[in-house]
Amino acid sequence: MNRPGFELPPRSWTNFKGFHEEVQNGVQAGSGPKLLGRRRRREAFGSAVLGKHQGLRISSPVQALDQIDYEYGMFAGHRSPYQGTGQRLLGTVCTDLEHHNFPHVFASVDLDLPLVISVGRYWPDMNKLFLADLWLPRGKALYVPPRPKLAGQRHIDLHGNRNSALACWKDIEQDSVRTRTLLQTDGGYFHWFWNELPTVHPLLK
Repeated sequence: MNRPGFELPPRSWTNFKGFHEEVQNGVQAGSGPKLLGRRRRREAFGSAVLGKHQGLRISSPVQALDQIDYEYGMFAGHRSPYQGTGQRLLGTVCTDLEHHNFPHVFASVDLDLPLVISVGRYWPDMNKLFLADLWLPRGKALYVPPRPKLAGQRHIDLHGNRNSALACWKDIEQDSVRTRTLLQTDGGYFHWFWNELPTVHPLLK
């Protein structure tokens, strides 16, 4: 079994161009799997959940996207690339979300566990962030359209997959989860948002 806490194959966030900023005051509002079935609430975070035999037209600034298989360990959410902690794990799961100028698709393919993707909406003027978890059973996929940085945005829709293996913490029968991702690996530009406040995940209580 692979060591928990690291994405496989090794692909560091430093391989991508972008900038990161700290959200000084975060308000985390956790949510459970019911969010998966409420279309209006899902769309409020700017994403779309697809099931078997469903499809949609993907908008992309480039013609070629890369499909990559990842394996996330249950401690991946406890590692922060922003605070100079290196490979040392944090005691809590901090906020770590992003948006970028290319589409992102997260497919739930693990044989035993659902895939967890965190989504959020950030209001820069108020410096407030609202966060929820999407628990995707096997066969479901989350589509996040391109979200470039635009002048005058009142809010920004964000997402993050550092908590992909959150379901491992329920029974700890396995320490990692496999996932498949479609994204642009060359030429994309990321915007990261984070803070060190612990996030709330009600399904794990």
